[in-house]
Amino acid sequence: MNTEVYADGGVDLRYRGATIDVKTVGRHRTDPDLTVDAYDQLRADYYMLASRVGPSDVRLLGYAPRQFVANAPTRTHEGRPYHLIEQAYLFPLMGW
Repeated sequence: MNTEVYADGGVDLRYRGATIDVKTVGRHRTDPDLTVDAYDQLRADYYMLASRVGPSDVRLLGYAPRQFVANAPTRTHEGRPYHLIEQAYLFPLMGW
């Protein structure tokens, strides 16, 4: 697993013609929510939340479509706005 951070313009994967931006949280977050920077334009079709559960293990927790993220509540951390989608509101990956 590659754990480096890349400035990728908001697209990590392509699946069936859709673009996906994967947001990964570290092991220090036990019940993470999906956060997406509101300062930049939303470019991906879907935003997926992945949680590192071990040195080389990742758990995919769910996803949200771009419009869902755009309409999510906005919070601010250190002067930078971000969209917050609580884990309970993420779409399950079954049947993707």
